[in-house]
Amino acid sequence: MFYYRILFSTLVLLGYSFKTAEMAMGFDASAAVTRAQFVKFKASGNTFFIARIHRSIGQPDSAGITNIKTAYDGM
Repeated sequence: MFYYRILFSTLVLLGYSFKTAEMAMGFDASAAVTRAQFVKFKASGNTFFIARIHRSIGQPDSAGITNIKTAYDGM
């Protein structure tokens, strides 16, 4: 019975910690994204964007760098 009380107390505390957690919505992209698409993503509640700026073969990704510039223009 004692272990059930500890388990219950732990679950209640975890429940409170999850209740106060906040979420942020965002997206990532490796293909080119237009300014209009960034404006639409922001209007739908996205607050961050992750761009791929480096390819696995060791070269920079010019589309990702352009996306970052376009994202700033869209904000």
